[in-house]
Amino acid sequence: MAIIMSENITTMTGEQLEQAAAEAKRLMEESSGQMVIDMTLDSERSMKENLDTIIDFRLQTLLGESPPPSDVRNRHEAYGIAAENFYQVNASVKKIQGDMNRLLSTLGDSNLPALEAVGALLNSATLAAMDVITMAADMKRTMTDLYAAERCEPTPLEELAEGDGFEEAEELEDMGTDTDFDEEDE
Repeated sequence: MAIIMSENITTMTGEQLEQAAAEAKRLMEESSGQMVIDMTLDSERSMKENLDTIIDFRLQTLLGESPPPSDVRNRHEAYGIAAENFYQVNASVKKIQGDMNRLLSTLGDSNLPALEAVGALLNSATLAAMDVITMAADMKRTMTDLYAAERCEPTPLEELAEGDGFEEAEELEDMGTDTDFDEEDE
């Protein structure tokens, strides 16, 4: 829930402040005393939405490749996919670091062209962004596959319950009350 005030609070009259306070109190009571204030800027929200769209687009591109990637069946495969992507992202970041050093070297020597260094930095940052987006798309695919695999595979306890894995306990003979179960058999 959000309260939108059209006026600055400093220009509100006493009566308007009381109305605003009463409205805030009513909203607090309706929501069991818990209110959430969304402080996300519209630009940040639209950036996240755009990134989600780009990640979904990249995922569809990966799934449309020939041959399509096989389903991820377990955490070991998931780790392998994550490690491959992590390696690629790290390589891209190292390229950015090299281009940053190149730009840094132009600061001390006015004869070195900074424009080329900035262009190289832009290119390496763009490639790194593509690698990060690919990693996000792969992780989204992996998460979906693992979720489906875990939901359809029965647990060992479920397998035992469905099959003949459980046996009925044997009935004990009347051993009397003086038997000590802690003593070792001789």
